[in-house]
Amino acid sequence: MSISRVPCVRFYSNQFLKELTGLKATEKGIYTTLVLLMKDKKEPLINNTSYLSGWCGCSVRTFQKALQALIRTGHITQLENGNLWYGSTAFEYENNKFSERAS
Repeated sequence: MSISRVPCVRFYSNQFLKELTGLKATEKGIYTTLVLLMKDKKEPLINNTSYLSGWCGCSVRTFQKALQALIRTGHITQLENGNLWYGSTAFEYENNKFSERAS
């Protein structure tokens, strides 16, 4: 695969670091993993705790606790259908309906 075909994301590290301020280490890791999964899929994640906790490398209980904290702080948004989306300004959004709906 040529380099020009490798997908990339515009990422503002200084903004993302600001967004991580105040989060516990576990929350930072889970948030980062969830945001990258959402960017990769280009759509909200189905709120499947078992699947997502596996991706994040933690127990279901730890994942649920961190996810609730991320929702409470506004880092992650739970959409009307229960799916998960993010509101990070550290990434340039493509004009897509999910970013608009979550903001």
